[in-house]
Amino acid sequence: MREFKMENETTIEVGETYRFADLWSGNGDEAEIFESGAVWIGNDDDDMPIVADFKVIEEDKENIICSLVKITDIF
Repeated sequence: MREFKMENETTIEVGETYRFADLWSGNGDEAEIFESGAVWIGNDDDDMPIVADFKVIEEDKENIICSLVKITDIF
């Protein structure tokens, strides 16, 4: 999968850079999710989870959700 439209209408695309806050749903431990390099971004039509892998481009140590990440895969 190369892109996915989230419930908030944001389209997430492989190769693009986003603030971590734009990907994180607000559920779960943001630091743990950030460190994992993968985040749930929604469910498909069959209600199966869609996950985005990312690499950190610029980490904001004071406010982790403001960090910049680049999407490397969506599955």
